[in-house]
Amino acid sequence: MFSVIQSPCVFEPLPILNVLEGDQLCYGPELKKRRSVGNPCRYSRPAPKTSPISMRYSVEENDDSYILSLYKKVPEGRIAEMVNQELVKLKESAYRPIYHVVHDILGNSYYLEEEQDENELIRKAMSQLNMNAIYRKVAREAFQDLNIELNHRGDELTVSSQRDGISKSFEIDEQIADVRVVGCKYDEVNEYGILKLMLEKISNTNNLVTLLKLSESDQLRSSGQQRIAREAALEGKANQDEAERQKREEAKRTNALAEEQKEKHMQERAIALAEEQRRKRLEEEIAYALAKQQKEKQMKERAIALAKEQREKRIEERKLIEAKEKEAEKERKLAITHQNARIRDEAERAKLQKKIAKEQKLKQRKAALVAEKKAARLQKQFEKDSAGSKNIVININFNGDQKGEWTKNHRNEDFVGTELKRITSPILEDIQDEELDRFNASLMKSPTGSSIIEEAV
Repeated sequence: MFSVIQSPCVFEPLPILNVLEGDQLCYGPELKKRRSVGNPCRYSRPAPKTSPISMRYSVEENDDSYILSLYKKVPEGRIAEMVNQELVKLKESAYRPIYHVVHDILGNSYYLEEEQDENELIRKAMSQLNMNAIYRKVAREAFQDLNIELNHRGDELTVSSQRDGISKSFEIDEQIADVRVVGCKYDEVNEYGILKLMLEKISNTNNLVTLLKLSESDQLRSSGQQRIAREAALEGKANQDEAERQKREEAKRTNALAEEQKEKHMQERAIALAEEQRRKRLEEEIAYALAKQQKEKQMKERAIALAKEQREKRIEERKLIEAKEKEAEKERKLAITHQNARIRDEAERAKLQKKIAKEQKLKQRKAALVAEKKAARLQKQFEKDSAGSKNIVININFNGDQKGEWTKNHRNEDFVGTELKRITSPILEDIQDEELDRFNASLMKSPTGSSIIEEAV
């Protein structure tokens, strides 16, 4: 079992020492306190040249081994850089130049290369692009500087990186026989490079089987030791002669192979040099073309952005002017509406006042006519009554107890019946006047409750 926590954690980076300021301390794995015969050998590690970075790890235990997984963050933009490099290589491999012979007016011949479609080359390169290989390459590159050491006792594993400034020691309770790399991949989601190490345990059962086999071989060896010794002497001489002969033949083959490899290496070097020159020239042309294209693209984008900004500015100004015009038109219409309403109200008020004045005059005239008719009728009646009758005294008795007395007096009263021909009494109720009824009916039919009339009033 590991002495560290089994959950993923972060390595503690080594501190950066500044030698110019007097930092002379050396950091490394902690030495175990054991007795030694000679002087202790101290382990020192130089300070990292770059700023330290963090690395995570996790541990899984199986029956016969441990699986140590190391996680390292891939620098941002490294995948894009590798993809661009791979695309350039694929474009170079897919590019097949085509030349034409042209002649000038002096008769000189020149080779003119046809310009191929850049987009077509990029599409071909993208179709041949292998992202899995790029991920594996990036993961291997991330752990290229990693140093893995297992001590001679097999109970301590040290993982260090001078470039990243990392040093971590794992103390193991069981002895480890060997350390192997079983996987190196790239995590696309978290952008981590993952390195898996398998630490093989030393099994006690395997040791017991080995001891049993050794004991059996010792017994067989003791029984046929003399026979084996004689046969070994004869075979040793024959093997020595055969070995010398094979050694001479091997030397001849080695010399011939060395000459062939030397000649092949010289040819490959010449081809590589020519290919390198052509590649450099092509890279310069591509870089120049890309820079020119990028510059033109930037200028075009800048011009488009400027035109867009000016267009948006004009649109905003036009919208502002239209909004102001709409607001002014709205205010003008509202003022006209208020003015028309005021004129209409004044006209209605004047009309209503005229109507009210006319009705009042009509009422006054009707009242005067009614009063005149009534006065004339009363005067006529009064004159008629005064001309044909005398003064008559009417005694109205409201007491019921005096009824009998009034009846008696009435019977015994001596009237001058012969002299009074006609007796009249005053009118006690109003006479129905048709003119007054028509006026009251027209007054009842006039509209009431109108807002215009109420406001005018």
